[in-house]
Amino acid sequence: MGADTALSRLVLQNYRAFSEVDIPLGKINLFFGPNNAGKSALLSAITLLSQTMYSHDRDVPLLCRGHFEDLGSYKDLVYGNNIRKDIKIGIEIATDVSKVVKYINNIMKRNEDAPIKSVYAEFKFTYRSQQKQIALAGFEIQIPTGDTILRTRIAKTASSQLTDYLGDAFAGLGPVILSRSINLNHFFPTLRGIESMVPRRFYPLKKLDRILSLFTRLFIRYLNSVEFISPFRQAPERFYTFSGESPSTVGIHGETAIDVLVADHLRRGKKRRGIKDEVARWFQQAEIAKQINIVPLSDRHYEVKVTNFYSNENQSIADVGFGCSQVLPVLVAGFSLHQGDSFIVEEPEIHLHPKAQAELGTFLLELAQRDIQLFIETHSEHLLLRLQSHVASGELAPNEIFVYYIYADPDNKKKNIKRINIGRDGIFIDEWPHGFFPEKLHEAMKIAGFKTT
Repeated sequence: MGADTALSRLVLQNYRAFSEVDIPLGKINLFFGPNNAGKSALLSAITLLSQTMYSHDRDVPLLCRGHFEDLGSYKDLVYGNNIRKDIKIGIEIATDVSKVVKYINNIMKRNEDAPIKSVYAEFKFTYRSQQKQIALAGFEIQIPTGDTILRTRIAKTASSQLTDYLGDAFAGLGPVILSRSINLNHFFPTLRGIESMVPRRFYPLKKLDRILSLFTRLFIRYLNSVEFISPFRQAPERFYTFSGESPSTVGIHGETAIDVLVADHLRRGKKRRGIKDEVARWFQQAEIAKQINIVPLSDRHYEVKVTNFYSNENQSIADVGFGCSQVLPVLVAGFSLHQGDSFIVEEPEIHLHPKAQAELGTFLLELAQRDIQLFIETHSEHLLLRLQSHVASGELAPNEIFVYYIYADPDNKKKNIKRINIGRDGIFIDEWPHGFFPEKLHEAMKIAGFKTT
């Protein structure tokens, strides 16, 4: 995954459409399935944790309505709308921690030579009806060998965390003393009051604090790296007003994509990232347009024009096909991201013709090669086929692309997730369950049958 952090595993329990989920993740993660199968619900677990970290109120354990999405209330989040159930979200972060492996091994009293390549944390949330609030029911932090560092549970009559389990490396810390020291930054643990402890309690607490701080930084770094674009993107405008600021994201509806584009266009020298040129290159490859231009109308007003691929006409982005404006935020965001960032996009192919949908597959490959992790909810077989061709050509390893199919079991109605593995030849090893692609294949076979009769 590169030198930075990436999500390597997602664990869910009683979360939205799913009773149980435990899936590995890679560089490119594609989610297919019928409408209302639960694809968006699966990805929302990531955006939910991420938007909680955006909140300035550190006492909020889970922010249902925030920076990315409005997910309703706890009743809307919990499986079966049963507020008596707890929700569990577990995330494993893959990262290069080689510089601190020896330090971790020493503190955890581990003699293993195997490097630690990931860390795992799971968080349980509960609903307290009397207070009408979501609370952190407990958390657990461990390293991949299964060594638990710390596990807690919520007190019955308060919101404080009680120590349920503490690793052997921190022997000497009484559970009561540790429980009094645990503080929460949303759902992440920190320790307080360490400096006032007597030496026999200070040193083990200090060791634990260092481990928790290290792991917390890794998780927060990942959650702060998430960029999310919803399928509901803004319509194009004839004129745009530039605020003068350079936004850090394009916005979930692509509302600041033009600001990002204009800000980069106005930069000089090495500060300019050439986002407009990258967008123009992709437009040409997809045969959508030959060029995209930022035309100044005043100090703060701009017009965005594109050159028609076939007629060479210069047209306002408001006058060309809707697909151009709908894919633009996806492109601007992708070309703006940095190594180690994560990109979640729902239906990037909206309003695009088949060739352009296929070119999105190559666009995703380019992002993955820059160590950007991708989570794509899509219905596009053209996008998928292009990625399969990149696997067959050797540009993309089969273990770098994870294809998941989400569907409802016709017998018990539960939502299921099946990974469809791809071989080195780019061909699927596993069969698809009933649904999107088998239906298209069935129709194609019927058409072929008509032609031969």
